Amino acid sequence: MKKSLLSTLLLTISLWVSAYDVEINGVCYNLDPNERVAEVSCLHYHLGNVNWSGTYRFAPESNATGEECYAVPMDVWERLKTETFYATIKGDNPTIYLTNGWWSCLYTNNYIMPGSELLDDNGDGTWTLSVNFEGDPILEMLDDRHLLFTGEGYSVENIYLKDATTGDGSGDGQEIVYVWKNGSCLSDEANIPEKITYEDVEYTVVGIGVNGLSGFTGLTSVTIPYTITSIANDVFSGCRNLVSVKVDSRNVTYDSREDCNAIIETSTNKLIAGCQSTVIPNSVTSIGDFAFNRCSGLTSITIPNSVTTIGESAFSGSGLTYIEIPNSVTSIGTYAFGGCGNLASVTIPNSVTSIGDWAFSSCSILTSVIIPNEVKRIGDYTFAWCWDLATVVIPSTATSIGPYAFMACRLKDVYCYAPQVPETPDNLFQDASIGVATLHVPAGSLNDYMSTIPWNGFMNIVALADGDPSSIKQIVNEAMPRDALPVYNLNGQRVNHAAKGIYIKDGHKYIMK
Repeated sequence: MKKSLLSTLLLTISLWVSAYDVEINGVCYNLDPNERVAEVSCLHYHLGNVNWSGTYRFAPESNATGEECYAVPMDVWERLKTETFYATIKGDNPTIYLTNGWWSCLYTNNYIMPGSELLDDNGDGTWTLSVNFEGDPILEMLDDRHLLFTGEGYSVENIYLKDATTGDGSGDGQEIVYVWKNGSCLSDEANIPEKITYEDVEYTVVGIGVNGLSGFTGLTSVTIPYTITSIANDVFSGCRNLVSVKVDSRNVTYDSREDCNAIIETSTNKLIAGCQSTVIPNSVTSIGDFAFNRCSGLTSITIPNSVTTIGESAFSGSGLTYIEIPNSVTSIGTYAFGGCGNLASVTIPNSVTSIGDWAFSSCSILTSVIIPNEVKRIGDYTFAWCWDLATVVIPSTATSIGPYAFMACRLKDVYCYAPQVPETPDNLFQDASIGVATLHVPAGSLNDYMSTIPWNGFMNIVALADGDPSSIKQIVNEAMPRDALPVYNLNGQRVNHAAKGIYIKDGHKYIMK
């Protein structure tokens, strides 16, 4: 067992170390020496993100007390280990403590504070800290590329080296070191170069690999050069502050037409990656897998009628509060809107014939859903863990519903128009509140539903009023205005105060949330 665990750890370390071939200016690349092309593997964010460590607490710069971890590119780290480097410190009375990376090895045995020869007062509220790691024996064993500032009463403004010479020959010029702080680059732009040079060989940058730019929380702007011909899925996942995406107009594979702030695959008109400020052009025909995955800054977006498919995890984990899917869309991919914790309302058109597994799972504040008429099968876990889901309308076309589709929902009313009991597993309503809910079914099918698991688990099973789900006109997200009353419930009774539920007015059914 121990040998197996050790082998696994060694393999994991080996894979981590060999995840990319070279790092230049904070961008990691995989190289193909034969073709002399390069692919972006990741930004240095991944090496700088040490927040998983239980040893340190990482505080924002605005916090007077707390740690700030700086991760540096490999070529810069080699210089910082042997040259004296400097940091501009802002604070009235700083107390600084340095460690090397996530390891608790001290650079000094004492705190650095005013009076130390390592800290010079600039007289303007800032200090200059000088650091030299050369000769520290720990550096012979470690190559972690992290520098941790701890202490209190200060913030680090920048880190820099001093040039050997400057234009006037004074020899005291500053060479700013761009490093990644607490998992976010001090620079908020990612301008992918067209070419790089490594060991005197020039490589053309032609691709961005899986998760190449993902998780880079400080990123606000990305420029894609004309040389890029392949971009993997999930490229901007977790880039919550990204607002500007531009593709060089000379690129023949991808474009950012109409200044849409997105990457579109030109030949297929598929939007493959977007951000919180994306405006989807009318020429886009599909939204690709993971296009807006974990885009928490995206709260609303308009999907044009040109779009016919929404891919896997296309909007999963985003900040959407409402989405109206146009009647051009025929399929919604697996987990397409899963994990949208702010999604309160969704309109699914009758054009949709396929809803993928997990499509709306974990949309925790979604309260009502109308399944469109053309859907025959509702996927596995489709609405699982939608805690507030109270009202569901299932059309007469539904013949099959996957396992756990309504797991852990706080259901109050389920309207199922299917005259034949849909083929469903026993765990369809696993951990849902059907024991206090009402199931509305066709009058002629009451006995069938009452004798079929899991449908017979509802507290009440009653006959539907005449009608068909196609007559439901819209979901009303706010209280009905006073002049909209009275309305009628599904039993034809006049209602002057509409609570949550389904009502009839002017020959149409409305869902009041």
